[in-house]
Amino acid sequence: GIDLYHAIKAKTTPAFLKSFACLVAAMLLGLLVNASLLWSTFEYSKDSYRGKSNLTQNTNEPSNGLTKNYAYQWSQGVGECLTFLVPNAYGGASGASDAIDQNSAAAKVFINKGVPEDQAVNYAQQIAGIPGLSMYWGNKPGTAGPFYFGAVICFLFLFGLLIVKSRIKWWLLATVVLTMLLSFGQNWPYVSDLFFNYFPLYNKFRAVESILAVASICFPILALLAIQEIITSTDKKDIPKKLLLAFYITGGLTLLLIALPQLFLSFKSSDLQTGIAYLTRALRGDSATANNVANAIVSDRIDLERADAIRSLIFVVITFGVIWAFIKQKINLTLFSLGLFALVLIDLWQVDKRYLKDANFQEKQDASQ
Repeated sequence: GIDLYHAIKAKTTPAFLKSFACLVAAMLLGLLVNASLLWSTFEYSKDSYRGKSNLTQNTNEPSNGLTKNYAYQWSQGVGECLTFLVPNAYGGASGASDAIDQNSAAAKVFINKGVPEDQAVNYAQQIAGIPGLSMYWGNKPGTAGPFYFGAVICFLFLFGLLIVKSRIKWWLLATVVLTMLLSFGQNWPYVSDLFFNYFPLYNKFRAVESILAVASICFPILALLAIQEIITSTDKKDIPKKLLLAFYITGGLTLLLIALPQLFLSFKSSDLQTGIAYLTRALRGDSATANNVANAIVSDRIDLERADAIRSLIFVVITFGVIWAFIKQKINLTLFSLGLFALVLIDLWQVDKRYLKDANFQEKQDASQ
């Protein structure tokens, strides 16, 4: 509707209608190509957990589809969106023990009690698998890792909001905001409830956080549009000011997450006391040690977040430096492009390797045996 308004205003209605017709044709073609899969899924869903219940339900929820509690189990925490910029802001993956070593506060609790170092680390790593005492401290039942869009990409996304002139940036921003609100699920249910109760088929889907996959596409698109604006803009006098503003906002946030992380984050999971109670029983009633270990794990979570915030700040500073050097004509387009490509690749590669490591692979010969 907004684009139609602008098309009428600019007297480009024929071009708009042609584009719209092509879009409709592409949608119909996509539906036809996938018709057998979509239709069979629709048919089978009636007899599955997503279909109408055989039991009478005294509830205001829809008569078919998933229950709200089940559908909202994996809801993105509102504060958890900080992982877009700082991957370990919420501790990373559930049960991950890589961050627990001889230098961790949790291991030192046992080392200080005279437990041999290797054994102390082993104890601490086992405890990190207990619900409530995991390195991940969000309120999801579990997670394989955070939604991390990249420090470089986040900085360029914000810069794009300031510098890109095309209306598409508002569409991208609106999409990001909507998908974030939908991903919050039970943590901020106002928008999610509207879709769950009234939008067709929405109550068939589980794990509402997965819609952030759409936001993860929008972020790099606007980041690339920002780079295009830098390269093609004929009037570059406002670019340095807007670049500095984006740097102050992104860099300032990461600095706060380094200096005062507890200003934004509690680092304590909602089931922390349950974890302490479980550990107390495992330690044969030694509640003092259980509480010391829990406090140490909170300290380790803070250290983990701070280390990643420092890492993100370094990438933001280098990205700012590369862009600044280009707009001041200190480097040419080739070096500028290669520099940004390398920064994005290294940034994302390093975090990806935390979750897809060499240990996840094995030799073909070993697998066949």
